[in-house]
Amino acid sequence: MRCSGGRSRLPHSWLADGRCLFDVLGPGFTSVYVDDAAGAVATLLTAARDRGIPTTAVRVDRLDPNTRIALVRPDHVVAWRSSDACGDPQHVVAAVVGAAVPVDPASATLR
Repeated sequence: MRCSGGRSRLPHSWLADGRCLFDVLGPGFTSVYVDDAAGAVATLLTAARDRGIPTTAVRVDRLDPNTRIALVRPDHVVAWRSSDACGDPQHVVAAVVGAAVPVDPASATLR
């Protein structure tokens, strides 16, 4: 399955057991991931649950070659994706739901 950049619709895909990917997405956010990202998904799910955001996880055989994890909104739009572990899951969850994200003034830059 190809998964384009954030803010685009999750593409249709069939799972290995014959079910449609859209049929197994949760009612809230869903983390779609490949096998080797299971640990990162666990931390992302914990961060979402800590904020009271219903989140489920669905393992797929493959995603875009540059994606191991995608966080999908209830409307099937990819809110966030990553090719590696989720560095700061609290920050990711806050950003995708539009919550205020604390910024360290020492590391902030103006553009």
